[in-house]
Amino acid sequence: MAAITAMPDILNVVEGDYKARSYIAGGTIYRGSACTVDSSGNAVVCPITGTPKPCVGVAQEDAIAGQPVDLVYEGVVNVANADDTTAIAIGAQASVKAGTATYAGAVIIAGSATDTGIIGTVLTTIAGGSYGKILLKLR
Repeated sequence: MAAITAMPDILNVVEGDYKARSYIAGGTIYRGSACTVDSSGNAVVCPITGTPKPCVGVAQEDAIAGQPVDLVYEGVVNVANADDTTAIAIGAQASVKAGTATYAGAVIIAGSATDTGIIGTVLTTIAGGSYGKILLKLR
């Protein structure tokens, strides 16, 4: 796996009907990043250091620490592929990539050794280093 070095610029995160909840950002968050909450209840990009926590949503907009951010927890969303070279196929189960901050919040194919739990089903092929649609259904 060749990891992405930056999140792609996802212009429209949400498509169609969705459900979201507002949080305060606990750090820098990019549109389309899978997020969790820290010990203070603030939204942070998945995974945070230490024990991975479950994803609570995908950021609808960019935010920096202290700003409000809406996290979509159900609907069709665009997310980044954590792999710079390998595509994720339609129908695959997507998981949050565990690892370094260079690709925190991006997704991989579920069942990989470094995933942190299924967050949805891939609806369009997601090219390496790009982004695409998943049906977000958090458990």
